[in-house]
Parts: sequence; C-alpha cells; structure tokens
Amino acid sequence: MRSAWRLGLFFLVSCELIGGIEQKVQQGEPTTEEPPAGQAGGTSTEPGRRPPPRPPGEAAPRDGRMLTFAARRIRFGKHNLDGTRNPEAWRKLGFDIDGRRTRVEPFSSDPPGSGHCIPAGEGATPPGVEDGEDGIDNAFGAQVFPLLNSLVPSALGFENDISEDITLGSMPTLLFVMDDVNDGPDDPYVNVAIYTSATFLGQPARRWDGEDSFQVARSSVIESSLSSPRAIYVGGYLKGHTYVSGSIHARRSPPVFMPIAASTAPLVFQATSSTLMIELDEEHRNVRRATLSLVITPHELEASMRELIELYFCDNEVLKNFALLQLPTLHKTPDLFLEGDQFQDPSGMRPCDALSMAVDLELLPILPLTTVFKGTPLPPPCPGPAP
Repeated sequence: MRSAWRLGLFFLVSCELIGGIEQKVQQGEPTTEEPPAGQAGGTSTEPGRRPPPRPPGEAAPRDGRMLTFAARRIRFGKHNLDGTRNPEAWRKLGFDIDGRRTRVEPFSSDPPGSGHCIPAGEGATPPGVEDGEDGIDNAFGAQVFPLLNSLVPSALGFENDISEDITLGSMPTLLFVMDDVNDGPDDPYVNVAIYTSATFLGQPARRWDGEDSFQVARSSVIESSLSSPRAIYVGGYLKGHTYVSGSIHARRSPPVFMPIAASTAPLVFQATSSTLMIELDEEHRNVRRATLSLVITPHELEASMRELIELYFCDNEVLKNFALLQLPTLHKTPDLFLEGDQFQDPSGMRPCDALSMAVDLELLPILPLTTVFKGTPLPPPCPGPAP
C-alpha cells in the first residue's frame, strides 16, 4: 500500500508571514445568519446547519484556559467519522452557507429568478449544485473528492489510509491550541492557533490517550517560536460549548495550508471565506466534532490541485498526466456566487463562480506544545536531481 502521508490534503486555515507582517484574521462580527426574506432557491430558504451565533459580552482577552488537540482522522466525504464506508458522507460535512436547500429538480423546471446561481461551464449539470443534508453546501465532497479518490485506489480507502498513517506517526498532522477559554458554555473571545506536527526518525509512537507529546514543525511558526504561529484565528467565540472562528459569510480568509509530507513545504492557496467550528464537551476536555468549511474559486482550487498532483505522482508520469487532464472539470462544479450577500445569486440568472468545501476532523487531547523541532525531517518521496 502506498504511504498515504503523501496524500495529506489537510485543509488548514492559516495566517502566513507576508512581507514580514503576520496577517491575523478576526471574523467575529455578530450576525443573525438569517437569509433575506423572499429568496427562493432549491426547495427552501429556511437556513439549515450553521454555527451558533456569537454570545453577548465584550470580545476581549481574559484569563482563560488553554486546550490542546491533535487531528487523528480527517474526513473528506467518503467515510463516516467512525471509519465505515459511506459514499454519501459528504452530505453531512459543512454548513448551509447560502441559506437555501438546493435540490436537482428546480434546475430542470424553475424559470430564472429562483434565487440560485446557474450551474457554470459547458457540460455542467444540476447535481453540481445539489445540497447535502440540512442544506449543507459541499460541492468539493460531492464532485471533486470522488475524482481524486478514484485516482488512488486502496484496500482501506483514501481517508482511512490517511488516518492509519497519522495514527502510526508516519504522517504529520494538525495541532490545535485553543487559548483564553473560560469554563462556562459561552465565551465572547477565544483564539485558536493551528500548527503542523513534525515527523522524524525516532519519534515516539502515538498512543492517543491524552498523554502524547508532539513537536511542532518549523514551517508552522515564525522564527522557530511557538508564540508566533503562522496559523491563527483571533477573536472567535464559544457558544453552548462550541467554538466558532467567525461568520460563515465573512469576505476574508487567511491562506489555506495543505501539508503534503514532513519534508515538503505545505501547499498554500487563498480561499475567499473560511469557518472553523469545534464542538467541545461540557468539561472542555474532549472534542465531539470539528468542521472546517471553505468558499473557494475553481481557479484557486485548480492551482493547488495541480501542485498536489505534481508532488504526489512525481514517480508516475502516466498517472500524473492523466490526473492533470481532469483538472478542467473543477470549473463545472461551482455551487455558490461570490457577489451575493450569502454567496448566492438572488436573481437566479448569473453563473455560479465559487465552490463550497468542507472536511470534518477527529480531534483528541494531547499534552501542551513546548518544542519546535529543529532536527532533520524525513527525506522527500521523490528527491530532485543531485546538484
């Protein structure tokens, strides 16, 4: 079985050092998240699955707790969180971004003005804009990930391959540090920093019992300092023991990281919008569920997928070229409209120009982070030519 650490599509919202300035994102404007009245589209304008709104109170730092978690499993839409196969699992990943519960039928019968953008691209079909359960928007899980999954056959399945390598420690994972969390169900100000773990020879086996100690990859921080993470959400909140990074309609997002391997710098692409939600238990010791949702243009996604294919299929020219030929299909999968208030076209007459995208993560508690790895990482899968 080919090592799945080379398939680490960990869609990580991050802030990156650009021109020497650390860009931090605060997406916490209060919002009711209710769709405008009178906009039809799909079958209903009643909002479906969405993060809870910001609680009342001053959004300011307090003397709260620090919680640290690591991702053991990441789901893209072909397996349930328990690892069982389910080709329709994508329907449960993400949020109802556009406030409409879209189905296939309206696009074959409804006139313009239905409140949903038109499927884009020659050969695009209505399933490209079909919603999942409870109005969930996840065009990536419905259309893009099945294509990627078909290129990499595996006895365990693509997602389970990744989880197995993360569990064993042969693949880096994502580390989440929630800072300034109070003990109650609501907190109007919580920050979350996200790191990538270091993977190296001789590292301890991962037990996933709450006592694992991870070292942080240098690419996750600025100047080898844990206090300067490249990936951070500032000014999120806790509502009903659920952390939310901000509004699902915020028109800004830091770069999105996709770690590929311990020895490879993460891929970076820019999403238009992103939301991280982490559901904690009442004691704030364990995570019940974590979801990362993105809005991204097909051009942004194609650029990152192209680089991913070049890296992963570096030793198979035939398969690499075949995979690259599939990239134009990304432009037939958009389900959202960038200029709309809720990423949707109220006129129902303009083409869709952005994709919804979501992954779920199984986060488990680990020991607090204390060390940035400064040794030699594992060698790359396809070393370049000798100088």
